[in-house]
Amino acid sequence: MAEKVLKLYSRDRFKKALEKRLGGKKITGNTDIFMYMNFLIFLEKLAEASEESVDAQQSKKIRAADVDINLEKTLRKFRG
Repeated sequence: MAEKVLKLYSRDRFKKALEKRLGGKKITGNTDIFMYMNFLIFLEKLAEASEESVDAQQSKKIRAADVDINLEKTLRKFRG
């Protein structure tokens, strides 16, 4: 499983970016993979919510405004 994830993104690059963002604190184990997977799930939920709101409007295209509307709702769900 980890091999496939490694091919999807540069793990070293992602890990270094996270460590830089965290003020130089080291990331241990597979924490970076967990964070990346959580980010992908967030994007999937955001896309689903945007698609549902577009379907309710009977439109065929997702606009940036549709994503912006659903962004706050999705972030609230992920923050707990």
